[in-house]
Amino acid sequence: MASGKWNVEKEEPKYRLINKVRDRILHGLHLRKSTKENNDTPHFAEGSGADAGPSGDETGKVELQTVPSITEIGIPEPPQGASQQPDASTVTFVEEKEVRAHKGAYDRPEEAQVFAFAQILTATFGSFVHGGNDVSNAIGPLIGLWLVCTTGNALMSASPPVWILFFGGVGISVGLCVWGRKVMQTIGTDLTVITPSSGMCIELGAAVTVLIASKAALPVSTTHCLVGAVVSVGYIRSKASVNWKLFVNIIFAWVATLPISAGLSALIMYIFTKTL
Repeated sequence: MASGKWNVEKEEPKYRLINKVRDRILHGLHLRKSTKENNDTPHFAEGSGADAGPSGDETGKVELQTVPSITEIGIPEPPQGASQQPDASTVTFVEEKEVRAHKGAYDRPEEAQVFAFAQILTATFGSFVHGGNDVSNAIGPLIGLWLVCTTGNALMSASPPVWILFFGGVGISVGLCVWGRKVMQTIGTDLTVITPSSGMCIELGAAVTVLIASKAALPVSTTHCLVGAVVSVGYIRSKASVNWKLFVNIIFAWVATLPISAGLSALIMYIFTKTL
């Protein structure tokens, strides 16, 4: 993510610095406006970075062959996350009148008690892999910016400084406190009914998928995996409990993220090159 999308060796240091600053500004503005739609951080980072070569210094050519490989990783993530889910459809039907349309979507009290602590453990596991993947996606361009400022070269020859990684951890925690509620409401309550047993299945399946991708150094989307897992488990337990309209809106937001981020980044880069 720090230097793999375009050929930085052929790019002037001034344009490298402009590219990195522009990416960070646009990345923050985009995520500020798109938290409700669960837009994808890795896809936005790829889109904003992919346009830097053509819009800036003409000698810094984009490695376009890397963009499809990363976007293709993101597309099948919902079924990948879904394939990791245990079968959580063995619960009995709840007979109350207000939930008859969602039979099988709720746990019995004894089931909720058993799975409540397990869900906490899987959520902790999910937070761990989320930090290992999504924080890296956001910090990668920042490390590139730091390398350009300190060495004039965006090629990383050693491990990144610990303070930059710590900065990323603090940033994701602050973002969770400030805007995380909207995303949690969308995935946790608006998309489908989530109970302790289904929540454990969702978090475990998505976390395992992201962990495997992180181990393979692939910048996949935790959001894709979680949404895919939520919809698949909700569908297995009770088809009527899934908000398909919201799911379609999320898919459209994912599809629009890459071209929109690429276009806005190209525009900002064009303005920078004409004014600096």
